[in-house]
Amino acid sequence: MTNELLTEDRLEHKLAELDALPRPVLTVWLRTDQAAGGPGEAARLRLRQALDAVELPDDEHTQALRGRLFDTLGHPAGSHTVMLCAPLDDSSLVTLRLARALPIGSDSLMSEARVGAPWLLPLRLALSEALRTGVVHVHGRGAELFELFLGEITRLRSFDPATVPGTFDRLERSKPVHPAHVADRGGSSYDDAADHEAAWQRGFMREVATKLRVEFDSRGLEAMVVIGTPNGRQPFEEVMPEALRAKLIGVGPGLPQQHAGPAQILDAVTPLIDEEIDRRRVAQLEQIQDEGILGLADCLQRLHRGQLELLLVPWDLDAELHVEAETGVVATTPGQARTLSGRSDAEVEAVDAREQLVALADTSGCQIEFTRVGASTSPFDEVQGVAGIARWLEAARETGT
Repeated sequence: MTNELLTEDRLEHKLAELDALPRPVLTVWLRTDQAAGGPGEAARLRLRQALDAVELPDDEHTQALRGRLFDTLGHPAGSHTVMLCAPLDDSSLVTLRLARALPIGSDSLMSEARVGAPWLLPLRLALSEALRTGVVHVHGRGAELFELFLGEITRLRSFDPATVPGTFDRLERSKPVHPAHVADRGGSSYDDAADHEAAWQRGFMREVATKLRVEFDSRGLEAMVVIGTPNGRQPFEEVMPEALRAKLIGVGPGLPQQHAGPAQILDAVTPLIDEEIDRRRVAQLEQIQDEGILGLADCLQRLHRGQLELLLVPWDLDAELHVEAETGVVATTPGQARTLSGRSDAEVEAVDAREQLVALADTSGCQIEFTRVGASTSPFDEVQGVAGIARWLEAARETGT
């Protein structure tokens, strides 16, 4: 399996591929962390365990499907999270590899398999923890733009200046011993040359900044990190447009070489990006604590009314909701589901709360974000870690503003 940066275009293409698969599909997510037994053996064992855990027909077609999945997985090295998605009655196969460890399955079985529609919650968890970042490396020979997302980095483009006008008209002080020596006229000519070069550098950086703004907008880059030596960064920072400055989350180090490789840049800026993601999540939790809706029951009620803008759900939420079969009413208890449906003898089914909350949020246009903290360690212990932020219009009505 190859690994490519999940750009916005590639993400949309991947989702379109998944949506086009004939149902039902088998979706397997697994971790490739190494263990004893040789390269990739842990991942292959997890794939086998995930397939054994789901009920699949024991026929020739299923055996062929299993073989295709193992062939596609191969013997992966490194620590990744892999998705394999294939229809049960078709030869299609869609794969995805993320360069980060997601909390798939359990510590004893780091894989999960589902049959039905493509199971994409692990991908949504990864997206809710990531920040699509443009890294601008400014150096003595120009500038480069990299895109960083989900632990992967790719070089987008380079900005190489033409030769500075007058660069080869070297201003050298004549030596007194030379027959053609003429007395120096002072340092003004050297100052003029330095001013000329500085002005040209500002103009070049202004041109780079203008092009970068277009790149950031067209690629949906949410944040920016500028790296390089202080002297190298200064001309760029002086001409940076406000639209870019608003995305700036930090400046990184000057690297030991002007054309540093993507892996080196990834290592240099990852701590800055992780800190920014943590900062945003802390601010989000503080907002929820101050003015949010706390608890599974209250959030469910708001979801039904379309009143939530954002819903936070613990990834390991251990709770059930109850759906009345005929009307589709969802409630926290079977009795409440029957009451809301108006039928005391209605058939009610218990469903996984996490999956049902995501489905309701998608229907009502509410943004979903996952937290890795479970109910036992969440700052909202008493409400099982489920919390939300009301849409601004609804919040304004309630406060009378």
